[in-house]
Amino acid sequence: MATEDSSPTTATAMPYLPGQCQSIQEDHLRNRSLAALPRTDSIPMTLPRATNSDSDDVDRSLLAVYAPDLVELSGRVLRSQLLASSKKFMDGLNAIRVPQTVQRNLIPMTFTIPVQFYPSDRDTPPAMYPTHILAVSPTPVSSRQTPADTPVALTAVHGMIIAANCTRLALPPPAMQPSDPRFVSLATHCMAVCSIPAFVILRLYMYSRRIDSFMDAMMPFPPAFLETLKPQKRCPGHEGLKLNAARQSVQQTRYLADHLILCTPGGPYPMWERIRMLQGIWQTMCDLGMYEQLLWQALDLAWQVARYAFCVVSEQHGKALAAGR
Repeated sequence: MATEDSSPTTATAMPYLPGQCQSIQEDHLRNRSLAALPRTDSIPMTLPRATNSDSDDVDRSLLAVYAPDLVELSGRVLRSQLLASSKKFMDGLNAIRVPQTVQRNLIPMTFTIPVQFYPSDRDTPPAMYPTHILAVSPTPVSSRQTPADTPVALTAVHGMIIAANCTRLALPPPAMQPSDPRFVSLATHCMAVCSIPAFVILRLYMYSRRIDSFMDAMMPFPPAFLETLKPQKRCPGHEGLKLNAARQSVQQTRYLADHLILCTPGGPYPMWERIRMLQGIWQTMCDLGMYEQLLWQALDLAWQVARYAFCVVSEQHGKALAAGR
């Protein structure tokens, strides 16, 4: 369970700060020499999976609270059905204004927030308001007690979305709603994650189901490659095939790493920060109990590309240092 009582983890990820990526011509990348790049005997690379990752990827008990009629559906079918209602979920999120942060010692058990009524939909307010506010703080890296007045980030979520994606996030029961329809009450859940930036990326994916956007948020990928991962109604599930094909291909790995290197100037350290960010996403997925296969395929590819790019940059840096002696 990803709560404030979780034991400290050894993975610590820094905020993701993309480098200024210059415009890259696809033919330039294809024509670059590959002969001088390191060997890729270890491709494909696979990150360790979360505990129980072969089990059900849906929190059935939590889902039964919010959508008992959907509780028997497989994770894939369930998430597809929720995606069909994504506009209602997003309208519900946009209809309220949650404070960005609150002091740790001032976190209430329930937030009662006014609903924003817009002129265009005053008569038909969004039907799917969020049910919870997550008070998210980073997992402590030492045993020292966090100051009581430390700001904690707040974000609103739907219990149904959490149940369909996370198996280790035990939300409290939904709050009793006020009689005044101009307000909505959201139950509070305090939690700690390895990386707050990683959690932001994963929360966005839970709502959008866009693996291309997830990849783009993790680190720079060529636009042409991301285009192949966009949803296609005629070919559902094609994203997993594309990701696995890229992981199995040495040439594709080099191509993607080449792009990442050009988008991450400054030597080995900035590239290492990319790897630390991916490590934070990995740890956060494990903490939340996110077992969806497509997510892990995407993270495996990003990890493989970043590790390979780091080897290239480190080798180039070492040669530059040796030449300067």
